[in-house]
Amino acid sequence: MNCAYGLYGEAKDAAAADEYWGWAGRRGHALSMYCHAMLLMKEVDTAGDAGAGPDVRRHQQKIVGLLRRSATSGLDMAQHEMGTLCKGGYRGVVRDHDAARRWYGEAAQQGYLRAAEILEDPLRWED
Repeated sequence: MNCAYGLYGEAKDAAAADEYWGWAGRRGHALSMYCHAMLLMKEVDTAGDAGAGPDVRRHQQKIVGLLRRSATSGLDMAQHEMGTLCKGGYRGVVRDHDAARRWYGEAAQQGYLRAAEILEDPLRWED
């Protein structure tokens, strides 16, 4: 993480962060998969209109795959993010409120308060 944000004397280096988080994620480290997905999200979101091509679609698929693996491994932040993707139909995920409720529910069961708040607020589920 230090190279992603330039902490503790490390130079800010997104490529190195991508490499490190990818390495740890391939070995099943849920937090690394989540951080890797967040790094890719930032890259895609800052690309703007210039990044509307096939590279962005590949990144979107990779983001969703990383988040799904991380969420399935039990990371509450990833479960919340998957709930958000399913609820809004973002990043190529099909809009599915039932799936969103399941993901938010898993995160809330672990004490992730933002997920519990979303589940409990009926106004957030109106179309």
